[in-house]
Amino acid sequence: MIDKKVCVICGCKFVQTEDNKTKCISCHKLYPHANSRLELIKRETPKEKNLKEEAIRSVVYEILEEAGLKRKPCQNCGDLFFPKSPAAKNCSKCRTAESN
Repeated sequence: MIDKKVCVICGCKFVQTEDNKTKCISCHKLYPHANSRLELIKRETPKEKNLKEEAIRSVVYEILEEAGLKRKPCQNCGDLFFPKSPAAKNCSKCRTAESN
């Protein structure tokens, strides 16, 4: 009978070889330097979580403008907004304020 080990990262059972004694083949390829799940979580904290909403918003606006969508200034408050129709003259904040 073939002895199967449990992967320390994903928890699946695998056949042990010389290259991978504690991790399955896929985890060994994806995470060659991690030796446990906790080590992987500590090591792989994404930097994007530290970004503030304003920074993310500016990146998204930049991408949309590169795609050809243009922002127009609102007639009431002067803030730039993406119009939902060609005739739109006010941003969504001003439209909701007018309707109330």
